[in-house]
Amino acid sequence: MNDRLRMLVIQLSNEKWQTAQQLAQQLEVTPRTIRSYIAKLKENGVLLQASHTKGYRLQNQTDSQFLNEVSIGPEARRREFLVALLHHGSIDYYHFALEHHVEDTTVAKDISLLNRKLSSYTAKIAVKDYVAALEANEEQVRQILLDQLYQESATAGFNVQALRHYFHFKFNYDELTQFIRQQLKQNDLVLNDYNFTNFVFHLLVAIDRNQKLGKTIQPEMQASNQSQKVISVLVVWLRKSYGLSLLIEDQRYLTLLLDNTAQISWKNHESIRKLAIMVNEILQEINLRYELNLNDEHFVDRLLLHVANLVNRGHCSQLLQHQIPLVHHIKQTYPLIYDVAVFFVSQLAKKMGLALESDTEIALIAIHFGLYIEDSLINSDTLTISLISPGYQELRQKIANKISASYGKRVVVKTYSDDQRVDKSGLVLTTDPTIQRPGYLLVSNFFNSRDRANVTDKIDHYLQKKSDLRFEYFLSKCLSEEHFQISRSFADKKSFIEQRGNDLLKTGYIEADFLGDVLKRESMSSTNMLNGVAIPHSLQIGANRSIIDITIFPSGVVWDQNAAPVEIVVLSCIKASDQAIFGDFMDHLVKITSNSKLFNRLKESRSFNDFLHELRTISK
Repeated sequence: MNDRLRMLVIQLSNEKWQTAQQLAQQLEVTPRTIRSYIAKLKENGVLLQASHTKGYRLQNQTDSQFLNEVSIGPEARRREFLVALLHHGSIDYYHFALEHHVEDTTVAKDISLLNRKLSSYTAKIAVKDYVAALEANEEQVRQILLDQLYQESATAGFNVQALRHYFHFKFNYDELTQFIRQQLKQNDLVLNDYNFTNFVFHLLVAIDRNQKLGKTIQPEMQASNQSQKVISVLVVWLRKSYGLSLLIEDQRYLTLLLDNTAQISWKNHESIRKLAIMVNEILQEINLRYELNLNDEHFVDRLLLHVANLVNRGHCSQLLQHQIPLVHHIKQTYPLIYDVAVFFVSQLAKKMGLALESDTEIALIAIHFGLYIEDSLINSDTLTISLISPGYQELRQKIANKISASYGKRVVVKTYSDDQRVDKSGLVLTTDPTIQRPGYLLVSNFFNSRDRANVTDKIDHYLQKKSDLRFEYFLSKCLSEEHFQISRSFADKKSFIEQRGNDLLKTGYIEADFLGDVLKRESMSSTNMLNGVAIPHSLQIGANRSIIDITIFPSGVVWDQNAAPVEIVVLSCIKASDQAIFGDFMDHLVKITSNSKLFNRLKESRSFNDFLHELRTISK
């Protein structure tokens, strides 16, 4: 039985039905070929179930006679073949085929595919009399090995087993990485996660190649700076712990790698310490403006490392300007997080006296915030849960702890022994069947899975209702017919913002400097969300009164060159006290604009009442 049939058996071992089309895509053949394979499997005694509508599946899910013959898939087999070549230089591919239960012609095809990949390194696999040999110099071998490590760690997640697959010398990964981190710390150096993994990969490849080539142990180089000290101590430790050595050339290269990627710990360097003070000042301002809590030390340290590099790029006028899809995604999906990043970069630029405005740089800062900020932290909703549980205080507290553990920051739990002074502003739970009132929810003394499901439904209902009420309040307070228009004329966004802003200035909604702030914010990073909506606004939450000025352009307008046209412009002027409810409005707007059908309904409004009606209807 060839390897294609064996792979088909593996696919069919899934309990789900699979059509010939689905199986064909997985095995990279045609549906007609799949049907011929099915016939051959039946000839080999494999019991199959077939359905005209559902497809195929194994009748006996434990058919180990065939499943045990297949060890790995094509991608993994090719990877193993390449690693074997990197280790041994040449291998008998006929024996390799036998070991992996595939035909030698299949391995020959694998070699052809690998040669396409190796051509980018100016290397190749030569074959003679079933012996495959890797034709590559030492530099090429190292680069191929490194790239294999990067690819595997990116697709399957980095793990120790993957390392053992690539390197045959004895070492303890956890012990090694712990020692390296310790030496970096002692020398006031910090590497981010990517650069640390990169350093470890280079170190292991250097050791591996030295072992393969049988190089003699060389003394460590003289240490004069922090990076050299780390490498010198590491060389001694490797020799004493594992009998492993590093060539002087590799020691110098690893030192250069540290020099270019490691940052001096901000806690022990005056210039970085000053930068840390600035960053913390900006974060405290963000905490107040956006009602966040960005005080986690680990988050601040990671952000500071990135900011230090950003400032260095700013000093050298080498800001990242290349467009990345992530910029568009963050703008469309997480506009408030993106806005936090814009505010952070603008304040940093102001304090440093540097030009740091770049969509790419802002997006990378937004990633740091987005990875840390939970969705619930921005405009977070909390629900008061009042728990009535007569009897033992210990039991009552245990139930309360379970509820708190289940819902975290979404709820605040209050406990009562009776319902005389119960806070009824939120959800009321009771463990006593005799204490039943309209709206009370009965739960058990053990708060089991059924209780959790019932409470979850209630919490979702309450919080959605709370959000809807705030949204309705925002619509009635911040939208008006006087500040809604349908327009077909548009010169440019600067003129448009000035014209609409002056109308708001005349009616007392904003001050003159507020309009300047809107234009400044627009110049930093376009407020075009790239999905048909632009939301020009100020970084300063300082309008006299909150107002959302809406303009619909039925035919669309060019807000930015080389960008999708804008059909709805939302000029936002928000008073500080309305920041939270503005967040609700933004959440609803993002949901609408991310769905083309809903957005089309909204942009086709031809009057203020139509627009308001659609907004309310769509948001429910």
